[in-house]
Amino acid sequence: MTDALNARVEKFNSKGEYLAKFGAYGSGNGEFHEPSGIAIAANGDMWITDSGLDRIQQFTSSGTFIRSVGGPGSTPGKFFRPSGVAIDSGGNVWVTDGGNNRIQKLNSKGEYLAQFGSYGTSDGLFADPQAIDLTATGNVVVVDRETGRIQLFTSSGEFLTKFSTNAWEPDGIAVAPGGIFYVANSRNNRVDKWVEH
Repeated sequence: MTDALNARVEKFNSKGEYLAKFGAYGSGNGEFHEPSGIAIAANGDMWITDSGLDRIQQFTSSGTFIRSVGGPGSTPGKFFRPSGVAIDSGGNVWVTDGGNNRIQKLNSKGEYLAQFGSYGTSDGLFADPQAIDLTATGNVVVVDRETGRIQLFTSSGEFLTKFSTNAWEPDGIAVAPGGIFYVANSRNNRVDKWVEH
């Protein structure tokens, strides 16, 4: 898990028992300033959004630094306060680029592939997208913080549907088998459960 204010990542076993940690405050390789999202690739590598430094970092399963991707900006491959990250079955990395109100897709080496979205409250647009996950069918699920909704897209970024969650600044999501979504409803201090129809 990312421990944002302590600028580190901590590892626990399936019983919640502490195992290890890595990272420290700073701007160098392997250091963090507000680490936020974390996703694990099939080979065990970790991709972590470093929100305060507008970048994504990749580590081995033991916490060894591999690469840093991005940096501040709005051009393709750059970020403004990225937060959520998810990895699809092909190893591609999906990132919520919150400050730029878009989703970016990178390959397994962190190279830019595609993007979709811009600022707005209509279908397919975003107002500070915070969290992201993928369904078993490869659809992309995005939590939009300011509008308190979940939006569902195809893997090519085409809008499919939305769920009005009545959430106050939601900032996390996890997709479980059966199309069940668990959403962190942060300002209401609860977790909401939704089912994809």
